Amino acid sequence: MKKQALIIISSANELPLNNLTKQKIDTGFFLVEMGKILDTFKDDYEFIFATPNGEKPTLDINGESLSMQAGEKLGIASVKEKFYKDPTNYRQKNTKLVDRREKELNTLYDLLGKLPVSQNLSNTDEETKEFRKQIVRKMDDLEEKKFYSLKELLENNADNN
Repeated sequence: MKKQALIIISSANELPLNNLTKQKIDTGFFLVEMGKILDTFKDDYEFIFATPNGEKPTLDINGESLSMQAGEKLGIASVKEKFYKDPTNYRQKNTKLVDRREKELNTLYDLLGKLPVSQNLSNTDEETKEFRKQIVRKMDDLEEKKFYSLKELLENNADNN
C-alpha cells in the first residue's frame, strides 16, 4: 500500500485587477510549480488533491509557455520566445522544454483528470496560444476527478487523530 500525500491547490480562477472597474484576468495554478514533484513521487505515493473550497482548480495556460519550462533561464527564454512567430519552429528549436512540458502534462492528465483551462492573456506568446487548443481538446476526453475541500477533509478525518 502506498503512503498518502495531501496536495492543496488553489481553486482561484480570476485575479481582480481593479476594484473600481471590476477588471479581472483569468488565472489558475502553474503546473510547472507542481509537475516535477508529482512526477517524482507518483510511484510511491497516493495523492489526495484538495482545494480550499472543493472546486476544481484551473490550469493557468500562461504557466505552460515553453519559457516557463526553462527554470532559472526563464528570463532569456522569455526574450527568445518573443522573436518566434512560428510556433512549430519554436518547438523544434526547444525540444527539451517541449519534452518537459509534455511529461508534466501527462502526469497532470493521469492524476488530476479533466480541469478547466484559463484563457490566454492578451500578450501571451503565439506558441502558448496555439498549444492551449491542444490541452483543451485533451481535457475534454479525460475523466473528472474528485477534489476535496479542506473542511471536508478535516471532518472526514477528525476521528483518525
